[in-house]
Amino acid sequence: MRIIYAAIVWAYLPWVIGSVALIVLCYSTYRICLLLLERADRRKQDRLNREAELRWRADYQNNWVQRGDPLGTYGNYTPATLPLTNPYDLFGGYYDDDVR
Repeated sequence: MRIIYAAIVWAYLPWVIGSVALIVLCYSTYRICLLLLERADRRKQDRLNREAELRWRADYQNNWVQRGDPLGTYGNYTPATLPLTNPYDLFGGYYDDDVR
């Protein structure tokens, strides 16, 4: 009787192994898809958070501009100011119209 059971198991062993392999393949594909969807959702949420921060900062700087604050126009990096008031002083006090 045991030989009959062994023969039946031996006859259906490729089907059992194939079924288990198919189940493992389907489950691993499902888990990989879930992982990829979670990563995509996290990237989308990070992008939306970054855009919200940029919108907040733009509104904040717009309020500065409307109040006349130079930080709203130039931000933290104001333009360099030249120490010279006379443009002719750039050439050491010498400026000739014919040289241009």
